[in-house]
Amino acid sequence: MSAPILNRCDIEFFLDEMFDVESLTNREKYQDHDRTTINGAIDTAQSITDNKAEILQNHGLLTVGETVESAVWWFIAMERCCQVQLLAQAAKTPKLTCLSALRMLPYITFETLVLKG
Repeated sequence: MSAPILNRCDIEFFLDEMFDVESLTNREKYQDHDRTTINGAIDTAQSITDNKAEILQNHGLLTVGETVESAVWWFIAMERCCQVQLLAQAAKTPKLTCLSALRMLPYITFETLVLKG
């Protein structure tokens, strides 16, 4: 893995000292947000740089890739994994979980997902 462009300390410095993000929470449009949501956004940004996909609770999926096509491929793969997970849980006998399905992804092609979906 390559070195990050900015580390966590630098990001927090820019947000706090240079951009005064805390003052945004005083505005009517951003009153629902606080330091917790700002830290959550930083955590998500950091996490997505280490992974191809994130499941955002109550918000859906977030995927990245080198190209738009690869990001879409990861999104479709994650969506299918989530469907498999929900079906397995509904059957009360989960034999294939999303995690085990993700381990199989290197052997699945985009055509497999589209044609056999």
